[in-house]
This record gives sequence, structure tokens and C-alpha cells, in this order.
Amino acid sequence: MRLGQLARKLSVRPSQIVDLLAKDQQFLEDGSNAKLSDDLVIQIVLHFAPDRLTEIMLVQTQEAEPELPQQPETVINEVEEQQPEIVSEIKSEGEETETIRAPKVELAGLKVLGKIELPGPRKKEEPKGEGETTEAEQKPKREHKNKRRKPIERTEKPWRNPIALQREKERTRKRRAKKTIARRAEGTQAT
Repeated sequence: MRLGQLARKLSVRPSQIVDLLAKDQQFLEDGSNAKLSDDLVIQIVLHFAPDRLTEIMLVQTQEAEPELPQQPETVINEVEEQQPEIVSEIKSEGEETETIRAPKVELAGLKVLGKIELPGPRKKEEPKGEGETTEAEQKPKREHKNKRRKPIERTEKPWRNPIALQREKERTRKRRAKKTIARRAEGTQAT
């Protein structure tokens, strides 16, 4: 069993377990993932929670070897040699266990509460008279999808660089300005 796992089951900090083992001159690897031998586990459980010894040992043996159910008894026999009064109390408590099973509940299926009546299929409208036409007759029929559409003729000007357009506008503005200045000069000379 690992140190952290045993500490959680006993509701103590791993440092408390390390301190207990250090008093007995038994040192572990660093960290809560250090592996503990069965003898150390028994010693620690007897110190912190002697009433939970069989429970923890059963869990440890089931995790280690789930196929051997008799191994917890050998562990209990070893502990019985060390502290016989605790083991006798644990054995007497263990005999009174009962299994409680929850009753099976059968769920009913879907219940039909009511029905929804959907409207029936629509009937075709009859023509009203000789001169009158229905909406379906007024709309042109759709053309077949396989017909190719005519390409759209574009009358857009080809794309030009915006900087070139700006330069072109500047040139035309300067030409117009020169023309107006020349006209004014001609008009003042004539008078």
C-alpha cells in the first residue's frame, strides 16, 4: 500500500505517518507515493486506528491479489499474536454483516395522453369560370434546371490602381487650371 493512500484511509497527514516511523528508526522514500510493507501498514494502523485494521487489510489484499480471499485471515492471525483482544472484537463485529439489496423498480412505458388531429390533404381548387384564371395559371412555369443561364454582360470599367487614378485626377486638374489662367490672360490682353 502507498503512504498517501494509507494516510487518506486513516484520515491523517502523510507527515504524521513518517514521523511515527522515524521514531522507530524506519525511514521511507520521499513523497506520498512511497510503498509500505505489510508489517509497516499493520504497525501504522494499530497506532492510529486499531478498530479499522481488518477493513484496511482487506482492502489492501483485494488490491494486491483479488483472487486469494484467504490472505486477510493470515494477516489477522499475525496481528492476533501481537494484540489478541483487538482481533477478537473485530471478528465478533464482522460476523453480523448483512447484505441489503434495493428493490427493483419497473418503469412504465410511454403513456398516450391525447391525440392530435392533423388536417387532411388539400384538395385542388376548381376553376371559377371561363374568363377567370387561378393563381397557378397566372404564374409562368419554371424553366428546367438543366438549361444554362446566359452570362451577365458587365459594363464595369476595368479595375485600376487607386494611386494611378489619383495622379490622373491631379494632372487633369492642373491642365484645367492652366487653361483657365491662359483664358484670363488672353482676356486681359485684349482689353
